[in-house]
Amino acid sequence: MISAEAEQRTSATLAERIRTYADETPLYQGFGRDARVLYWLWNRHSDGTVVATHLRARFEANPDELDQFLDTYVGEAWGMEAGLPRRADFGRDGYDAIVRLIDTDFFARSPRVRFECHPTKRARCS
Repeated sequence: MISAEAEQRTSATLAERIRTYADETPLYQGFGRDARVLYWLWNRHSDGTVVATHLRARFEANPDELDQFLDTYVGEAWGMEAGLPRRADFGRDGYDAIVRLIDTDFFARSPRVRFECHPTKRARCS
C-alpha cells in the first residue's frame, strides 16, 4: 500500500521512537511481554548493533534488571485441568529471540556472574 521508500522512512522513524522511549524507561519495564516485539522491530530497523549496545549498557549498570528482561521472553501456557493461564517454561524460541539482540557470551556471562560469583567462591568467577 505504500512505496518501499515510504516504508523505509516509516521504519526508521519507528526505530527512533522506540530508542527514545528505551533511553528513558527500559521497554521490558514499560511494556512487559510486549517489549519483545518492540525490541525485534527496533533491531530489525536499526543497524543491528544499536539494540545490543543499549542492552549491554543497561545490564552492566543494572544487573538485577536482567530477570525482568528475560521474563518478557517467557510465554504463557494453559492448564488442562483448570483452563487457566500459567507461566510457561523458558523455551528455545525465547532464547533464539534474545540472542538475536545480545551476543551469546554476554547473555551467558551475566547470570553466571550474578549467581555464582560470591566472595566465598572467587575461584569459580574466572
